[in-house]
Amino acid sequence: MRKYTKTLSLVMAALMIAALFCGCSGKSEKTETPAGAGNKTASEPKSEAEKIEALAGTWIATISETESVAQTLLENIDLYPEEIACVDLTTFKSVKILKFTTDQTYQYAWDPDGTRACAREFYEGVFNSLYENRASLGQLYEVDFDSLSKEEFLQFYADLYVADDFPALLDKLADNCFDYEALAEPDEEGTFAIDGNFIDMTILGESKVESVEYTLGGGVLMLTYVNTVEVYSRVR
Repeated sequence: MRKYTKTLSLVMAALMIAALFCGCSGKSEKTETPAGAGNKTASEPKSEAEKIEALAGTWIATISETESVAQTLLENIDLYPEEIACVDLTTFKSVKILKFTTDQTYQYAWDPDGTRACAREFYEGVFNSLYENRASLGQLYEVDFDSLSKEEFLQFYADLYVADDFPALLDKLADNCFDYEALAEPDEEGTFAIDGNFIDMTILGESKVESVEYTLGGGVLMLTYVNTVEVYSRVR
């Protein structure tokens, strides 16, 4: 049997942070809401000041990332194209934090611990998918994968990455997925105003105002972008 060793590449945080926001940075265009329409209730804040007060705080959301981000993660752990083809690239997620203040400033960042947990879960799913498709992968390593138990199959990959066992492999991959110290730094910050059911955001140092449609209630904040919807829960 040929000996193989897989290598790991630490994904550069700046590049991956840009990629993470690619799928959800498109803001919505405003549309007029007919008088009396919408989802307002008697308890919903009416004035802009009340809406800002209700919005102020820290919000957290688990976000589904693009397939290109997942593809890059797998390429950076040296998987073969045949292995990547076995994986559902839509399953990688990250945890985003959004903060609003009563001074009408906002800030986007990632939660390092939450994103690391998502990365570990993603990699676990990757190797489970490889096991399910093992019959088509044996020729890559000249190994009869069909003769291996699942435990032996996962240990095979742990050995490839020079890890003691499969849980240690998952920890190793998750730890090397991002520069988590850099990931915790604000990715976007600026000022905001409320205009009806839209949050008008101006990135720090820029003049262009971009709008995101939102709904808020029951400790849940929903942001509607052009291509996606993000659902946040209040942290504090």
